[in-house]
Parts: sequence; C-alpha cells; structure tokens
Amino acid sequence: MTDQNTAVKPVAQPNRSGFKKLYAAVIVLILLVIAGGAYYWHMQGVKKPQKYTYSKLDTYTAASTPPGSGISFSKPIEAVKVSTDTPGETDVIHSLKGAYAVFIAAASTPLIPSDHDIASKTLADPTSSYKEVAMKQFVSDHVIAGNSVSYGKVEQFTSGTIKDNAWQMSVEGANPKQNTKFQGRVVYALGKAGFYQFLVLAKDYNWSKNITVWNQVFESLKIDQ
Repeated sequence: MTDQNTAVKPVAQPNRSGFKKLYAAVIVLILLVIAGGAYYWHMQGVKKPQKYTYSKLDTYTAASTPPGSGISFSKPIEAVKVSTDTPGETDVIHSLKGAYAVFIAAASTPLIPSDHDIASKTLADPTSSYKEVAMKQFVSDHVIAGNSVSYGKVEQFTSGTIKDNAWQMSVEGANPKQNTKFQGRVVYALGKAGFYQFLVLAKDYNWSKNITVWNQVFESLKIDQ
C-alpha cells in the first residue's frame, strides 16, 4: 500500500546556466578560429607581397652583334624588358609592390669560329672549373651584395634545340635584411657563334609554385639566333 505521505522525488532539471556557458564558449572559439584564419592569410600577404601565379608566356629574342649570336626564350607575359648597361645582355623583370617577383637575364658573348673547337674541349674537360666559375659569376653580378647564395652541382643542360655543350646549376639565396629567400637556375652554353648565359631568379614561393612554367621557359631556350 502506498504511503500517501511519502514525497515524490522531483525529476532533475537540466542546468540551463551551464548550457548557456558552453554555448557561449563554443561561439567564442569559432570566432577565434575565424579571426585566426583571417590573420594568417593577412600575414601571408604581408610576408609574400610578390606572390603570383604565371600561366601565359610569350617569346622574347635578344639580338646581338654579329647577327646570329643572339638568344631567345619564352617568358611570362608580365615580365618586361628593362635597361641594362651590360653589353650583350638583356634583362626582363616582373615587379610587384616595389620588388621583383621574377628576374630573367640573358647574355651572349661572340666567339671567333676558329676558337670553337678549343672552347668545346676546355668546357668538356671534367677537371676544368671554367663553366662553374662563369655561372657563379653571372649570378653574383645580378644578386645584391650581402645576400647569401648557394649552388647545386654542375649538370648537363638540354632544351628543345640545345643538345650538347650546355650546363646548368640550381641557385638558392636569401636576403637576411629583408628576411626573404629566392630560388632559380643558371645556364651556360657554347654555341656556334658565341657563349651564352641565362638566369632565372624568383622569390622562393613563386619558384616552387610556378615550377612548371619555369621548366617551359628553360625548354624554350634557343641560342645562335
């Protein structure tokens, strides 16, 4: 028999104040994540002001004297020719926000035809450091003093039209004052009419992001033009 005087235990009510606090914490967390993401992408823009994606190329031919000793190559359409005081050299640059996004230098030095065979044998000699020294000097001539630069090993280079007597080195460097890094590749080639040097440098994030484009640029390289 049920005791009518026995109090019925009340059903436990949910702690609504706890739910409100949890809900508020979740909202704050979401807002922090959104704000953090926005700040990250803002800082990416600050740290990478020259960030750019290249897709279209056009052909540029740098004539030289005598005729037939020029060099031609494909380049991003955004890169334009700039003046240079170096005879036989052409520089093209794409600049963004006051600094280069990509820099390309092409140079040719005429060769006396009778000297071609001697030059070819010298460059092919594995004990000769001439081509390595020449490539490093070409890079040094275009890198601001104070930047650190390192090089990969000397390797054979070929393109759609260049099959022999050509070499390349990878390039990496940094500007400690601006806390920026760059990458690129330099080529040294012997043609029938002259010696040729070709250099592409880009901010490291532009180099890696556009590596397919840079490969097309080097593949397009033609000498004795």
